[in-house]
Amino acid sequence: MAVSLWPAPTLYHVCCKCSALGAVLKCPCHVVYYCGTACQKDHYLEHKHECTDHLRKGIKEKSAVISRLQEQGSSDGVASVELMVLEQELAQVHYRVGMLMMASLQAAKF
Repeated sequence: MAVSLWPAPTLYHVCCKCSALGAVLKCPCHVVYYCGTACQKDHYLEHKHECTDHLRKGIKEKSAVISRLQEQGSSDGVASVELMVLEQELAQVHYRVGMLMMASLQAAKF
């Protein structure tokens, strides 16, 4: 009987923070693993800039603010500039998520 290699055994996963073998906690972005919550918390500030899950949450929040500003329909110049800046930031985050996901797929990480 053949041994299945998928899913990979837990010894294959290495903690992204301390490099310990057998990391079992997986980030919601499915790219990095951690051996425990302490390593996950310690690595968060570094990882959040590349975490597609964190970036997607940012997209949702920015989209909600943009929708609210558009519904208010203020003719105030300050509100219009704020809306334009938020739309640019949103486009940049969308682009970043797309590039990170493409890199992950090319690296066969998921």
